[in-house]
Amino acid sequence: VLDLYTKRAAEGDNRLHAEPLFRCSFGWFARAGHPLTGRAAIGMDDLGRYPLVLSGYADESLLRRMAALYDLSLPLQEHFSASTNDVATVLTLLGASDAIAPSTDVAMIAALREGTLVRLDVQPPLDLKLTLGIVRHAGRTEIPAAEHAFRLLRAHFAAVKAAVAAPLPPARTASARKRPTTGQR
Repeated sequence: VLDLYTKRAAEGDNRLHAEPLFRCSFGWFARAGHPLTGRAAIGMDDLGRYPLVLSGYADESLLRRMAALYDLSLPLQEHFSASTNDVATVLTLLGASDAIAPSTDVAMIAALREGTLVRLDVQPPLDLKLTLGIVRHAGRTEIPAAEHAFRLLRAHFAAVKAAVAAPLPPARTASARKRPTTGQR
């Protein structure tokens, strides 16, 4: 069996072998030129003035950790205007409005490189733990196709790691990319 996993998926099960490939880093993201772009030490009160989009994979432990970090009540979803695990939808919402989303760097890296999104300096930082990798049954001989798939995944996540680690271009200014605020036409 071949599957991508989060580290918790294989913990405590000696029948499974887990191979970590990529430790995700997290942040808060908005469109380039967003009113909070360039501000230091943004707090939850500042974020709460804008629509928040909950994005990506979020299990209960991540939601509880996020609630504790920002002193938010549970269920955490009630603090967000929208929730989706479709990255394209998140990117569209962020790019077309003043919405803000917490997400992994890997989900936002292309838009960050293009300069259409920026990482906001939210305090405290979004310190969540999520590791992606391969999980398979322990002690089994893998077929060549599975080994080939493993090599492709390892190469992919090595490239992702390099892309996330590379310096980003400077953020665009508000005047360089002015968008209407949410609710305005």
